Amino acid sequence: MKQLSPKELIMPSKQTHDGWQTVSNDSNVSPLSRNRLMNALLTELIKNSKRSDRDLSRTLHVSQATVSRTRKKLERKVIKQYTVIPNLVEMGYQVLAFTFLSMKISGFGSSDNYWTKAKEWVRLHNEIIYGAAGEGLNANGILISVHKSIYEYHKLLNEGRRDWAEQLESVQSFVISLENVEGVSKNFSLNSLTASETTAVKPQRKIK
Repeated sequence: MKQLSPKELIMPSKQTHDGWQTVSNDSNVSPLSRNRLMNALLTELIKNSKRSDRDLSRTLHVSQATVSRTRKKLERKVIKQYTVIPNLVEMGYQVLAFTFLSMKISGFGSSDNYWTKAKEWVRLHNEIIYGAAGEGLNANGILISVHKSIYEYHKLLNEGRRDWAEQLESVQSFVISLENVEGVSKNFSLNSLTASETTAVKPQRKIK
């Protein structure tokens, strides 16, 4: 299947003798083309969310106003947060931990009561960066956390065993030393999700 450039992902722009004409009004863009524009813009923002709407409009061959409107639509439903991926070691963290939990919900009366407590407990522990229910490894829940020492991680485990003594059946851990850079086969990034998109764009001359 042919890989499409950001320009081709959006819409069949009007072609002139000196290049592709920038679309200044998206009122005539089909719903399919609007979806393609949203996907193309999201791809560019994943690569670099610091880019201005003006810069993005040049890459995507649409007007700056169209980029701004499309970005707002993405921010309402798709983009949860603009953030950075820091060097955790430089921030003083040494441990990345995956904790697999086997929990029983009995004793809470309902699963709603269980999840209310679980969400509140996770919220109070800032070192936990992700938590969810799932299946595998004889567990039905997972926590992902970062710590400045292995001692701090064991402290979290001990708090969990104390606070969830009646529900916690078993705990399994997978611990990563963040300082062991040679053991990293791929650094965390969402940029690989955009790998199928071609970034090359035909040079555009400004159309008066």
